[in-house]
Amino acid sequence: MLSVMDQHEFQRSAAWPASAMERLRADKVEEVLRKAAAVSSEQELRDLLDDVLDSAVRIIPGAESGLVELVEGQELVCRAAVGDATPHLGSRLALADSLSGKCTLTGRHVLCGDTEVEEDANRFACRVAGARSMLIVPLPYRGGHSGNLKFYASQRNAFDNEDLLLVQLLAGPVTIALSSMAYAQEAEERSAAMKRFVATFEQAAVGMAHVSPAGRLILVNDRFCEIAGHGREALMAGGFQQITHPEDLDANLACMADLLAGNAASYEMEKRYITAAGATVWVNLTVSLVRRSDGEPDFFVAVVEDISERRQAETAAARDELTGLYNRRGLGDLMEPLLSHCSAAGEPI
Repeated sequence: MLSVMDQHEFQRSAAWPASAMERLRADKVEEVLRKAAAVSSEQELRDLLDDVLDSAVRIIPGAESGLVELVEGQELVCRAAVGDATPHLGSRLALADSLSGKCTLTGRHVLCGDTEVEEDANRFACRVAGARSMLIVPLPYRGGHSGNLKFYASQRNAFDNEDLLLVQLLAGPVTIALSSMAYAQEAEERSAAMKRFVATFEQAAVGMAHVSPAGRLILVNDRFCEIAGHGREALMAGGFQQITHPEDLDANLACMADLLAGNAASYEMEKRYITAAGATVWVNLTVSLVRRSDGEPDFFVAVVEDISERRQAETAAARDELTGLYNRRGLGDLMEPLLSHCSAAGEPI
């Protein structure tokens, strides 16, 4: 009949038989562990899984076949196999419809002495595979279970508790290998993402900067340096306040305070920078705030576009070319906000 017990409870309560440890030493498990910790590719993972299965079949007398099943979506996929299970390599099994799935979902091992009388066993599938008795151990992974190690035999009661202990130990290298593989993949993905970020940041047609909550420039691209009219070192040594036109600074700081307080998700404004040569540059500034996982402010992302030519054209269109005085359009633009204020306040201009 099916014997199910939490594997951690089993390990705490069971004494490791000397014969089990001798069999493990004889099979050079330490070498397998070293290989597992170095896994960084699909081929290395497949080789490691094959090594573990070969080791288990050699040291477990009743094991005629073995396989490693890993979770993909709502299915278990056979990723490695030895013995009569070899033809099942790549086959898929529903998680919710098998002893293997139950083992993986619950994290509790399965020691089944007779699949013909076990109510949770898929008798037809077991008969086709020649699995009269089975031993299945889940593979812990990141707070859940990534799959299982499964062995079966054509005879009843082919496995005992000592075999279970051995498989539980051999599950260790598989778990280490899966973690090593995942770490390698994540490192590769992080590296690729960083390359994409650097390319996007440095080659952007607009100025880009990361700014600390205190206003210090943490990171700037070449276009930002070009627009602001300062060298990278000078910008990094100071803050955005030092290059902002004094008349625009208070409005800029007020917008930043709104972001820090959570009153806005982003802001956009037109402002002026003062270049190292003393010239004035008009820019359109868009800023958003990046927060840490705990919700605290991490840094601002600033995108800057040079709008000096547009502002110059607007100024030129509002003044007489000969005298420099406001023309009709310029006077209208100047008077409109004043008239609106006077109308609302009931005051004369």
